[in-house]
Amino acid sequence: MRSNLINFACFTSLNKILVKLVAGKSMAIKINPVRISERAAQEALKIFETKNIPDNYGLRIGVKASGGCGGKDFYLGFDLQKEDDDAFMLSNLKLLINKKETMYLMGLEVDYHEGTHEQGFFFKTPE
Repeated sequence: MRSNLINFACFTSLNKILVKLVAGKSMAIKINPVRISERAAQEALKIFETKNIPDNYGLRIGVKASGGCGGKDFYLGFDLQKEDDDAFMLSNLKLLINKKETMYLMGLEVDYHEGTHEQGFFFKTPE
């Protein structure tokens, strides 16, 4: 017996794409390559609201070369969406990722810590 809904997971060099075939029609859905903890999302939304950042801005997560043997450095910041960005909605927050940087961000986790001597966002790379 044939099912009307068939799911295939396809991987491109830059994005995970889930393709659903429903009654002969295909639809591609981009899957966010980054995980953001609830605490980090709450803090980013708090900053967004208290700093009066315009509604058309999103939270950009990116990667830049560290300039040494240490690998890559990740960054966060509010920015306008650009033509070469993928946008994802996550916890009422628009997340922006440059398509060229997606493969370096796959599996990245963003969290927020507030302790006695330090506070801020931190990044955990997949093992």
